[in-house]
Amino acid sequence: MAKTQYPNASKILADFMASEEGLKIMYETKAELPASKKMQEADFIKADEHLSGVAKQAAYSLPMPFIPEMANVWDPYKKAFTAVWDGLLQPEEALKNAQEEFESSIAK
Repeated sequence: MAKTQYPNASKILADFMASEEGLKIMYETKAELPASKKMQEADFIKADEHLSGVAKQAAYSLPMPFIPEMANVWDPYKKAFTAVWDGLLQPEEALKNAQEEFESSIAK
């Protein structure tokens, strides 16, 4: 909000998006699990065959940072998955390559 000319409007929007009504609209338009743990217990999520399972598994998950540096994690594994899918590498070799690429990127 610090970079807006309309801090009050930004706060109102943020409050709405975090509200039950706002999170339900996000679910209805994007079919995504609400980030709020409280909203993951909402009846409309419990009634959703797929997202109710995702919500249950979320209890066992760890949040991942949403930062550009995470590409150092995901890009090597995307390459590995593609190489296995295309029949270019066996899973063990593809994952070994991905791990080496990841370790090399964080060493820099």
